[in-house]
Amino acid sequence: MTHMCVAFTTQGAFLRGNHATVVADACATRRLQTPAGEVSAEQLHRGALATVHDLYGVVVASGAALG
Repeated sequence: MTHMCVAFTTQGAFLRGNHATVVADACATRRLQTPAGEVSAEQLHRGALATVHDLYGVVVASGAALG
């Protein structure tokens, strides 16, 4: 799941001196129900990718972007 495994793996890699690349369309997540309301899977996915992109690594849209 993008908001768990992918986000924390890229964070761990960054903290160990690596710079990970995440392929956005190769990962996904699920919607979450919170006391404040529901967060859609798309919102959660995009939020996690934004966090990765902000500091921990590179986010590309698809595998084709890798060359």
